[in-house]
Amino acid sequence: KACDSNIVFSCSGKYCVGIYYDGNAGDEEIPWEDWLKLNDAGYDKNTLLMHPGFIDAENNNFALKPDSAAVAFGFKAIDQAKIGLTDKFRLNKYI
Repeated sequence: KACDSNIVFSCSGKYCVGIYYDGNAGDEEIPWEDWLKLNDAGYDKNTLLMHPGFIDAENNNFALKPDSAAVAFGFKAIDQAKIGLTDKFRLNKYI
């Protein structure tokens, strides 16, 4: 399945899935439990709703703690120095 075995976390505790009919964001939003009942394709059968265990998300450190459940779930560490925006990126160039 293309969409399974993920960890989903919501600070608000509200878990919903956005349904898009014509590419417009938020055409419909359904509760997570209803999504699991509707989806015959089996997407998200093994997805967990839980805090991933970031080291310090409030200060933008999204590396995982060694004892994170995400690590136990099979997530691999990403070298965050190699991802994201570079010094060459100029936001005003795209506005």
